[in-house]
Amino acid sequence: MTSLSEQILLMKQDLENVEKELKSLEGGKKASAPRARKSLQSLKTSSHALRKQIVESVKSMPVKKRTKKEVVVEPPTPTPTPTPTPTPTPEQEQEEKKASTKKAKPRKKKSVE
Repeated sequence: MTSLSEQILLMKQDLENVEKELKSLEGGKKASAPRARKSLQSLKTSSHALRKQIVESVKSMPVKKRTKKEVVVEPPTPTPTPTPTPTPTPEQEQEEKKASTKKAKPRKKKSVE
């Protein structure tokens, strides 16, 4: 099996052959058409071989292993206990009632003229 760089050199040679045969075909030589197709076919097969070699070389490379993340377990935080609301004394209740029952002063209406 050839190396990747050698495979590329072979492909370049095939491409040069295709260019040469196409120039002669454009010049009017019908006999160069099968040679151009043959060169293109060899270019195709060598490119497929190169693709296979690339895949094999990648598979043979060592794989980096990921380090596993450490799971840190935090201790549960205690929930704060609610503080009891103080119950109002009867005097405070009376003051609240008075404050809520006070009537609002009536507003003066503006006269429109």
